[in-house]
Amino acid sequence: MYNIAVNVPEAVLYDTHMDERQVSMFAKCSVAYYTMMGVSLGYCAQRSKTAA
Repeated sequence: MYNIAVNVPEAVLYDTHMDERQVSMFAKCSVAYYTMMGVSLGYCAQRSKTAA
């Protein structure tokens, strides 16, 4: 089992109309989905850096 820390800026919470609990659940579900699909979290992190 893994522990993942997510730090979401207040501006993102405001823009998405989510609270910290909702963002946490979204992150957990996203990680679970991509893990089940066989996509490594390292690959996701690498892609997110190049997309920015």
